[in-house]
Amino acid sequence: MGCAVIAIIALLLIVLAFAIVQSVIGLLLALAVALVAGMIGERVTGGEAGGVLATLLCGLAGAVVGIAIAELANLPRLIAIGGLPVIWTIIGSIITVAVWSQIRPRLDERSRG
Repeated sequence: MGCAVIAIIALLLIVLAFAIVQSVIGLLLALAVALVAGMIGERVTGGEAGGVLATLLCGLAGAVVGIAIAELANLPRLIAIGGLPVIWTIIGSIITVAVWSQIRPRLDERSRG
């Protein structure tokens, strides 16, 4: 069941990213930015998302979180690659990885017993 939920979330985030960038090349660039941002989030927090797919998902979710923070604070998006603002995607990914690394152990415990 956990894999199905992750697959659905991944599909929704990819559709959301495609809606933002509106081209296949833009989507590939956005996925690359999200993956790198997720990796940076893991390095900064010392947490681990749990694999390449989870790192990518944390990067995509981080893009959403970062964009929301920028919009709420009325801040500029600065550098954008593939439609994603790089700085805000990294900031959002740091937050997302930090939260995910706190939630994931609890989910693993529940699934085991």
